[in-house]
Amino acid sequence: MAQEDGQKPLRVAFYGRVSTDEQVNGRGLEMQFESFMSNLKVKADDGLWEHKSEWVFQDPGYSGSNLERPGYKKLMEAVAAKKVDLVVVWKIDRLSRSLSHLLKAFEDLKKYGVGFYSIKESIDFSGPVGRLTFQIFGALAEFEREMIRARTAEGKLSSARSGNYVGNSIPYGYQRGPKKTGKKGAKIVLVPDEAIIVKQIFKWFVFDGMNYPAIAQKLSEMGVSKGLASKDKAKGTKWQETTVKSMLGNTTYMGLRVEHIKNSDGDVEEVRNLTPKIVDIVLFEQARRRIAEVSETGGKRGGGYVDYLLSRLMIDTSTGRKFVGVKRSKDDRLSYRRQGFDHPETGGWIPNLEFPGEAMEKYVMDHILMSINDPNRFYELYKSQSETSGSIKSLREEIEVIQNQIHEQDGKEENIELNFLDGRFDEERRDSLLLTIRKRVQVSKTTLVKKELELKKQVELSIAQEVVKNFSKNFKGKLEDLTFEQQQILVELLVKEIKVTPGEDIEVEVVFQFEQPPELQQGRGFEPRNGLNKPKNTYNGSLDSDIGRGSRTRTCGLSVPNRAQ
Repeated sequence: MAQEDGQKPLRVAFYGRVSTDEQVNGRGLEMQFESFMSNLKVKADDGLWEHKSEWVFQDPGYSGSNLERPGYKKLMEAVAAKKVDLVVVWKIDRLSRSLSHLLKAFEDLKKYGVGFYSIKESIDFSGPVGRLTFQIFGALAEFEREMIRARTAEGKLSSARSGNYVGNSIPYGYQRGPKKTGKKGAKIVLVPDEAIIVKQIFKWFVFDGMNYPAIAQKLSEMGVSKGLASKDKAKGTKWQETTVKSMLGNTTYMGLRVEHIKNSDGDVEEVRNLTPKIVDIVLFEQARRRIAEVSETGGKRGGGYVDYLLSRLMIDTSTGRKFVGVKRSKDDRLSYRRQGFDHPETGGWIPNLEFPGEAMEKYVMDHILMSINDPNRFYELYKSQSETSGSIKSLREEIEVIQNQIHEQDGKEENIELNFLDGRFDEERRDSLLLTIRKRVQVSKTTLVKKELELKKQVELSIAQEVVKNFSKNFKGKLEDLTFEQQQILVELLVKEIKVTPGEDIEVEVVFQFEQPPELQQGRGFEPRNGLNKPKNTYNGSLDSDIGRGSRTRTCGLSVPNRAQ
């Protein structure tokens, strides 16, 4: 900080530091302090500086690689308390050898309006030019922070893509597994005793109807520990209802961890990883559905979402519009209707399309029953679980290799720039080398994106297989006994959409959630076909014809009225 004519002298603090090696070489604190005193005498004679013995701060035998030094801390306390106006060092690296630490120190000095002066380099930050320099250092400090954030974000994203757990806290029932030699990050593993408690919480909630406070109170009364991964591991810890609610909605427990992570560009990327499963997906979905139904007013059910089994699933392929469930005022019967509308291009009127709900729901449920009773037919589009797991492992290894290649090319690019600055390369040679490097990086990044998409598909496929196996085991031959809520869970998990194609012959096609994409059906040792979704003679009745006029046709074993109202 500079003073104007007639103002008081600047209060000057001296900071000195030496490491053990430097003391041996004779560049000790005494020499630094003597140099300071020589400068002080000149400045003091001109009325510019003043100094007191308590404004001397020194760190003998401390490395310049970090700021954890007692003398430095006391100096910054004096700066924060505004006891001094200027900090003087013999040489700038006495303050720190780290650029990021220097930037932080300069930022703090600027924050409290304190100047900086280096004797050896004749650097003076106490005048107008110094204030400008401080601003430049401030910009550098911000740039350094952004670089650190970017590196941290990419590191976290890379770790998550490798299958590691990168969440801030590990869910109850798990703990961090061992790190692999030479690898960063780790996956989570089950804690068996805690997994038993997790299962019990889901059962209390789904089957016994206990609410969040009741479950929390019971866990507290039982003296259940908060978990090995928790900071609070002591027995007798009081459980909170918010913790219970969070657990019941955490997909990690049913074998899927979804992370949303910002990349270096600030964009959010979704990473999905398989986790050790504690509850099966059927129980998890039952819990999720009950969570959706529970409200602060007593858990009353909402309207159409609960009342209509196929709402939002049926789609008119000719218009792309969906059907909604409605109750007919005439006889209170359920129907599924696609509303009429004006065509956006021709302006012509597209009439309503409507089907009786009971028959359509029975057709879909019979279709599901056929698939579950014939699991080989349902599985034929998939690899075995072990093959999929192996594919996931292989893809992760490939992704890690590509990421390492990209990092390696980044390092080469830095070396090229350094060699150019040192005069080893001319500009033409540098540009040629950089172009080659960047082409390689672009190819690697393109490959990386493809591999990550394939990994995501394989993770989803593995989850899908688990769902199918679970339903085959739990629901085979029991569809007639399912409650409406259980039927909703079954349809929601298994059915992706119900395609309705109007025309002279109306086609109804049930598309399962877990059908393999066409591009993954090649070279798998089977013949791709659409027959999976077009069973014959699954329903031998006919739909009611009292909705309106129309021809009656039979497609996929279902008699459907074609009606345009």
